[in-house]
Amino acid sequence: MHFFKKKLIFSFPKKKEILLYINSHDCIKNKESFFHETLDRNTYEVVDQNLYFINFWILLLTFLKFNFSSMSYKCTMIKWVRPKFFITNVDNDVSFYKLKPLFPNIIFVAIQNGWRGKTNDIFGSHDFKNDPLHCDYIFVFNEDVSDTYRKFFNTKTIVSGSMIANTLKLFDPVIKKKKISFLLQFRTRKYYPFRSKPKKNNKNYLWDDLFLNTSIILKYLGEYCHLNNIELNVIGRSRHGHEQIEENNFIKEYIHHDFKYIPRVNKYSSYNATADSKVVVSINSTLTFELMALGKRVVNINTRSKIYQDIEDSFGYPAIKVREGCFWTESLDKEKIFNLINFAINSTEIEWKEKAGCYTSKLMKYDYKNTLFKNFLKKYEK
Repeated sequence: MHFFKKKLIFSFPKKKEILLYINSHDCIKNKESFFHETLDRNTYEVVDQNLYFINFWILLLTFLKFNFSSMSYKCTMIKWVRPKFFITNVDNDVSFYKLKPLFPNIIFVAIQNGWRGKTNDIFGSHDFKNDPLHCDYIFVFNEDVSDTYRKFFNTKTIVSGSMIANTLKLFDPVIKKKKISFLLQFRTRKYYPFRSKPKKNNKNYLWDDLFLNTSIILKYLGEYCHLNNIELNVIGRSRHGHEQIEENNFIKEYIHHDFKYIPRVNKYSSYNATADSKVVVSINSTLTFELMALGKRVVNINTRSKIYQDIEDSFGYPAIKVREGCFWTESLDKEKIFNLINFAINSTEIEWKEKAGCYTSKLMKYDYKNTLFKNFLKKYEK
């Protein structure tokens, strides 16, 4: 356990019914935290998944037992708080599941917080056969993801959709003004290796390799919106000011017509920024599927596999098996992309639901105000 750049907490942890295993950002109990709208901040204690925040007294107790690992620290915290529930929204953190056999009487709950793939993610990167993972319940996005989790994990699942999206009301499907929003996937660390070890041909792929397709799509969108007199918004990803400047500069390299850059400023700003857009264009992000659940029309251009063959699975994995559809493609062919956008922006509600509705309903459940999760906790109240 390294202590550089750590923050020590000197207050004693309180005995609580719920102990959250979350990242450093969510450990700060404010309106930006993941559980803000779902759990009363007075009902839970937290343990930092990354151990940026370290409780001095728990650390001392751990050391007094001559234990010096991060896992030992987490075990000491669990024993001190004595929760009924141990809950995480970091559903692809293997260490969370490895704690379950040590605490059979505590209810372990994981909440899916991002789209999970077979390659380069939890379903493909862990040796489940020789190192089984356990959890009591996992709240997941859809039925197909539920089946996949139960295939690999020793767990029960509850299909509940996205906890963040579920706190929002459905968008108005009737938008007369034709406007397009593009979800930017740019990373300022573009010259850093995407993997610490090369996967194929001894080549170390960079984050910048993933942006090549982004630049092409930005050019296409700029051209399409200019030709059709349509407003274009580009929604940023980073919350940091210096990175937002880089995002805006990156966009300007490839769009030479009018557009509006909308930086991400809080937890909900990216969702709200699409409210008056008829269509959202993306390159496969969790936000894509959340917006679909909220009623947005989406065009997804999932082309990263052309750069790096095993970086991610097909669009909508594992719910959708086909590579091309009425609102998604793996092609960078401009005519094909323009045709998908034309259908999304010009079709009637009936036409869109007839062709796209059967897919969108499979990808993400919508459970307004997270009633399934709240009722689940109520079942175990004293």
